[in-house]
Amino acid sequence: MIEADSYCDKNILVVGGEDSAVEAALALSRSGKNNVVLSYRGDSFRRARERNREHLLQAQRERRLRVILNSNVDRITAEEVIVSDSLGQDTLHNDFVFVLIGGEAPEEFLQKIGIAIVEKAIGGF
Repeated sequence: MIEADSYCDKNILVVGGEDSAVEAALALSRSGKNNVVLSYRGDSFRRARERNREHLLQAQRERRLRVILNSNVDRITAEEVIVSDSLGQDTLHNDFVFVLIGGEAPEEFLQKIGIAIVEKAIGGF
């Protein structure tokens, strides 16, 4: 996660359940100034490193982020995200969505549904 500190007072959804998603959610929630939700289709974060799972549990206890397991993102609009789980649908106010679901970005799919892909380069090399 590059520049997590540049997000302040934002509603952010992170989608995924492995280390990259967990680390992004933790970084975005660290300041306590963002409303961060981590949505994962699985029932646990067993594929994430133990250290990340421990930090995630701590962040949940401190109410710095919310986790929705066994969930799917149904719809993303400019201001909201609809997430469903076994309890039904939840409408989340949203400013940013980070989809961290694997090594290969679903760019073609995202562009088809109208999502712009923004890439940032790390300078200084």
